[in-house]
Amino acid sequence: RSLEAGDLEARLCGSQALSASGLARLAWAMAASGVENTVAWSLLGQQLADGRGQLMALASPEQALLLEALSAEAALGQAWPEDSAAAELLSSTGALRRAWSSRAPPESEHADLVAQLLQDIGIECRRNVESQDGLYVIPVLLPERNVIIDLLALARHPASSRARGDVSLRHQVWSALGYSVLAIPDSVWSRVGQAAAASASAQKEETSTGDAQDARDARDRQREWLQKRLDGISREDLIQKAGVPPEIVGDLRDVTLGDGGLNLDALRRLAQAPLAVQKEALQTFRNTIQTTSVNSPSAWMIGILKKEEKAASEKKAVAEAEAAKKTNSASTKRPKEGWERTKGRPLEEVKLKERLSGQVTNVFGDRVWVDTGLVKDVTFIESKKGKYKVGDKIKSLKVIAVNPERKWVEVKPLPTPAHQRTQQKGKAASAVTGQRLKEATSPRPQEGWSHHEGRPLAELQVGSMASGQVTNVLRQRVWVNIGAEKDASFKISEGSSDFNVGDLISNVKIRSVNLEKGLVVITAPGEA
Repeated sequence: RSLEAGDLEARLCGSQALSASGLARLAWAMAASGVENTVAWSLLGQQLADGRGQLMALASPEQALLLEALSAEAALGQAWPEDSAAAELLSSTGALRRAWSSRAPPESEHADLVAQLLQDIGIECRRNVESQDGLYVIPVLLPERNVIIDLLALARHPASSRARGDVSLRHQVWSALGYSVLAIPDSVWSRVGQAAAASASAQKEETSTGDAQDARDARDRQREWLQKRLDGISREDLIQKAGVPPEIVGDLRDVTLGDGGLNLDALRRLAQAPLAVQKEALQTFRNTIQTTSVNSPSAWMIGILKKEEKAASEKKAVAEAEAAKKTNSASTKRPKEGWERTKGRPLEEVKLKERLSGQVTNVFGDRVWVDTGLVKDVTFIESKKGKYKVGDKIKSLKVIAVNPERKWVEVKPLPTPAHQRTQQKGKAASAVTGQRLKEATSPRPQEGWSHHEGRPLAELQVGSMASGQVTNVLRQRVWVNIGAEKDASFKISEGSSDFNVGDLISNVKIRSVNLEKGLVVITAPGEA
């Protein structure tokens, strides 16, 4: 089960110290579960210091668990003080290291097959390479691609059928060291080979190719399967290095990347363009690449981007000119010095999610400007035209975007808290309100919270960064469209109102992906 922060701290600072065996197992469980609670790790370090002698006398399995936990956390960024018990245990080259060596998993029976398949494909590989962390041995390393192939005799726990903690832990460490990891259970190879044999068997009555041909067919099918998975990792790496936003990743699904397609420079140029330009450019690229003689797809894409950016700039200029003609229709004419004040709080001090209040100074179209005591009025788009008038006071505005260079602050009006509303509807209104508290912010679509055009969950990498837009908020969980076929989610504190449908979320990390249940968990904004 998950390790809650409060439970961990209570167990580690209780009146009765944990046994050496219990401490080793708890340390490993914390590492395998990805616990990032600095207080809990600090308390664990103190208990390690109190029981140094007992820890060195542990049985071999517990010693191996402790060494793996401490080494993995060090690789993931946990800084153990030089004079700490954890640092002393890690520097041990005696019992702990021997305990770990005896626990190392055996080499997969399909290691030779994978090496032969990679040779057929033309990819250099190295086997049984010691990792930089000094703890794990890499089964198969592709040095030119910075990819690790982890061959798993048993990928899931035999009782729970869940991903094993030791596998998850070493994959976290390898990802932190900059590797992409392709995990392949041993059962895959026989399954892929059987599919080829079944296909060949259906043709035997006419061709009678025999067992040798069956073996060649199985080998071809296995090689094609491996090539496809490696290409998928290469695509993911290119997309991540280029910084392509999640909203565009799905549109790249049928576009060739890398050799013979869009290279890293073209993808970076695409990612730098405005989102609307990216979508238009990709649509034009897909429509023309098959019907036009193109020597360089990357150069072709960059040319399309330049044309689309020029068209977007001209369209914006026309829109601004039309808006200028309607300036006199604003509630209040713009002062000569603009909507700025010589006295006021600098925009550089404004923080995202900060709450402001003020008085409406102007309403133009569906946009409202408010004086909140800053050097520049903040602004927002009203959901219902005519709701706000000059002079209205607004008590709760949440900052959702700040750009000091453009002197622009975008806010979002928050609903008045329930205890401040007038109780005009009596008990009937309270009953309705109580019912609505049980409902989500947005009703669930008939097809569920899925996006057929999004990226497959199998392509997501744990530890990679993501961005997107809030699609729903229900009790203590927020759902976000990150461009995948299923929305991701993260947990918030009870009663929190910091997130609303439509909010933009950026720079969050993918924490876990459950392919069987179709669940993606991400970190909350601002969480390490």
